[in-house]
Amino acid sequence: MTEIDDIVYIYICARLDHPDGAVIDLFQSDPWEEHGGDGTIVGRNIECWWESLTFDGTPHAAGPVDIGAADELLRACGYQRLNDWTIRTGRSGVTIHSADARIRIEDIR
Repeated sequence: MTEIDDIVYIYICARLDHPDGAVIDLFQSDPWEEHGGDGTIVGRNIECWWESLTFDGTPHAAGPVDIGAADELLRACGYQRLNDWTIRTGRSGVTIHSADARIRIEDIR
C-alpha cells in the first residue's frame, strides 16, 4: 500500500496580548514566491479558517503569552513555522504576530 501524505500551508495570526486571553488562529493558505527567487514567501491567498490553538484548552488563556510559548505550542501541534514573525498593531490596539507555516497530514487509511 502506498502512503499518501499532504503538506498544508498555514497563515498564523497570534493575538497573545488580547484582553480576553491569548489565542493563535490558523488559516489554510496558498503561498506564493517570486519567480526565480530564493523560495521566500512574498504573499498568500487565505483560503479558509483551519483551527484555533489555545494555551490552556479554552478559547482564551488568562494573561499575555510570549512569542516563545507560541512557537512551542505550534511545534507541539505539528506545525513548522517557515519565516520570521511579522508584528503589527490591529485596529483594536492588540498586537498581532503573523507568519507562514506548514503541517504534514499523514494518510490514515
